[in-house]
Amino acid sequence: TDMLRSVKDGRYKLVEHIHNGQNTTQFFDLVDDPAEINSLADDPEHADRITQLRERLYAFRDAWDDRQHHMGSSFWSEYDRLNPSA
Repeated sequence: TDMLRSVKDGRYKLVEHIHNGQNTTQFFDLVDDPAEINSLADDPEHADRITQLRERLYAFRDAWDDRQHHMGSSFWSEYDRLNPSA
């Protein structure tokens, strides 16, 4: 099953993607890479921005009660399983 959640600010986009039991984080600079070709998720220079957007994603999850929606429930239960420290 393919599942994802994403969030963006004015410049950056974070995508948490779960596919075949694995979580992949993608992070894009939408100004320099509007086609979202080159993920910067592994670039240490962006670690703080990734953390900030991940916290925003969690805030949206809670504000929108995404865990209660059937698709949100599937995503977040698998995400939590794969990322126990999240």
